[in-house]
Amino acid sequence: MGRIGLVIGLIAGFVLAFLLTSPVPAGAQAVARYNLAAPERQIAVSWLFEPVGYLDVAKNNQIDDQHPQGLSARQALAANPTLDVTVWIRTNTKGPFTDQRDWDGTGMVWWIWKNDNVNVTPANRPPEAAFWAGILQEWTASIDRAFLRVSDVARNANTVPMTAEDGSQSTMPAGTNLIHQRSLFQKVLGVLV
Repeated sequence: MGRIGLVIGLIAGFVLAFLLTSPVPAGAQAVARYNLAAPERQIAVSWLFEPVGYLDVAKNNQIDDQHPQGLSARQALAANPTLDVTVWIRTNTKGPFTDQRDWDGTGMVWWIWKNDNVNVTPANRPPEAAFWAGILQEWTASIDRAFLRVSDVARNANTVPMTAEDGSQSTMPAGTNLIHQRSLFQKVLGVLV
């Protein structure tokens, strides 16, 4: 049994080495995907659905008596539960009461959440890929600076509230939250760039 296992292992190693070193045929596209761990997915969902999350602060320019600051992404989603919020952001105009970074962040975080474990070929990358990559790199650098300034013990002395899609609440240690945010950013950057 030992020799058979060794032979199978050698064959598998050669096949893997061949596949990893073989050029991709002309016309074929490399496929990338990221798999968010449960805490990473929890963070993205919380950013969207927390009481004043991305879905609330992203408001379009459809200002009327019912929506004096514009229609929010959450209101649009409530009216159409199958709404792709990233497409809604692309096809609407930002309202005057919405910060541009919040508007862009809403579409990006929704895309990150909805494209978890989805094959994304270079041709299928979102048109905002380079822009979003810049935002994620900026956020990563900010976390890296925080790690240099604050010890693990101090970071985990506090908790961060987390909100699920259904509105239920939980918490996560602040330092753990930052570690998972950074990991999420790196995974998504691997697909966007």
